[in-house]
Amino acid sequence: MRQRQENEEYVRFSGSGADRDAADTFMPRKTNAPSYQPICVLSSLIAFMVYFCVLREENDIDEFLGKDVYTYMDPHGQNVKLKRQLDDEMKSGKDTASTQEKIALTDELMKTHGDLGLLEASLQRIKASKDQKASKNP
Repeated sequence: MRQRQENEEYVRFSGSGADRDAADTFMPRKTNAPSYQPICVLSSLIAFMVYFCVLREENDIDEFLGKDVYTYMDPHGQNVKLKRQLDDEMKSGKDTASTQEKIALTDELMKTHGDLGLLEASLQRIKASKDQKASKNP
């Protein structure tokens, strides 16, 4: 620690110019934004959330995005992971129905398609989806 020398004096805070400016640093700054801007932003956000969370119906894209991608891309790796998860669920006494369904799906994918067959099946599903959309929009 530095010791105070004899000729040093304390500077009084209340006598300096800093005491007047200190309170201004804690106050919000004035902006040129109109006073109704927060109301507009909030109402737009509420309308957006109501549409996407309440009013909007699910479509085929939502269903596709809800699927487990790894099941279709790597059924072998996913199958191993699901079997480990099933063992953990059985040991802890949890419900294993959804995990068993996923294992059945990966087993079916591995039986019906090899790695290249799985890729071809994915491409066929994409093509069928595009054809279906094209037929809806003539």
